[in-house]
Amino acid sequence: DLIFSTNSLKNGKGIFRWNADSQKKEKLTGDTATNMCLYKDNILCIRNTLTLGGFDSNDIYLFSINKKRWKRLTFNKRITRMTYNEISNIGVYFRDKNAFVFSLENEKIREHYKIDAFDNFEFISDFHISPDANKLLFSAQNSIDGNFLICLYDLKNGTTEVLPEIRGTAGGWLDSNNIYFVGITTDGFTNLFS
Repeated sequence: DLIFSTNSLKNGKGIFRWNADSQKKEKLTGDTATNMCLYKDNILCIRNTLTLGGFDSNDIYLFSINKKRWKRLTFNKRITRMTYNEISNIGVYFRDKNAFVFSLENEKIREHYKIDAFDNFEFISDFHISPDANKLLFSAQNSIDGNFLICLYDLKNGTTEVLPEIRGTAGGWLDSNNIYFVGITTDGFTNLFS
């Protein structure tokens, strides 16, 4: 299954599940979300919340696919990006120009420590935890020349490595040793690379 969130004229607004075998699409909810990851029979994601006092915030939620019910896991954190590895129960979320490592225990967020990987970058666009949960792949804008770089942060020893000769965004893991990303070719077009 492919689970995706959209707000379009063609597909409508909501979170959908598309089955590759049946080629059918099912609407799970009329709400939208970003940075969706699986957690058991739930979708772990970021949603926008507007409180009674008018405070606008992005927080981490769980959406039960079977029960079609939302559960809010953080409150007023203003989280902009999040990734999670269910097998190792480790996640990273980004807020206030800082990243924090967390785990989930009984459907509650337990914050572990702050990551100091992003000090030399202006903007972090994507990040994903490796399948074996020891590295964080991220795309970031270099504060010196403004180029978007593909970088690896080692979650165990706390070091950041900029992958040489790679300028790009939207990186992800193919497996523990290989990545994909969108890069710009010499003729100025964007392509998917591995």
